Amino acid sequence: MRGKRLPTAPLETALGVASDEKGPAADAEENEMKAAVQKAIETLPEQQRMVTTLFYINEYSHKEIADFLEIPPKTVDNRLRAARKRLKARMITMVQSTFHKNAPSGNEDFVAKVQEMIRTRVTFIMHEDNNDAVFVCDGKSAFRVSGEIASPLIKFLQDFPNHLALV
Repeated sequence: MRGKRLPTAPLETALGVASDEKGPAADAEENEMKAAVQKAIETLPEQQRMVTTLFYINEYSHKEIADFLEIPPKTVDNRLRAARKRLKARMITMVQSTFHKNAPSGNEDFVAKVQEMIRTRVTFIMHEDNNDAVFVCDGKSAFRVSGEIASPLIKFLQDFPNHLALV
């Protein structure tokens, strides 16, 4: 091997090579999720929290938990089932809250893009007074908008009479 040089390449060529490592954003997201799950587990009643921790975190079997706590295995099953139900409800609420806080409709750029799309693509709308519904058509398809979104949409669309026919 003496005298024979190994091939080399400039460091810039490595910039395009994907890493198998998780990035800082993925690590932060994983840590955030772990903290949220731990916090949710802490809200469980003590008996459910105990069997949940022993089963999911310490990886004991149902029988081992039952022997350790001196309760029937069926009680372990019931407590785990109740804990999963509570955790599921809590996590769903957490996800819904997160989605609501980060809804795209709260982003002004998103709202502007949707408004521009409506201005350029919508050909007519039909308004029903009885239930505040709007049927919006673009020549190819139609969809119904109702509830709290319908009134501001009608007002917005009425600002563009040259582009739309309000029926």
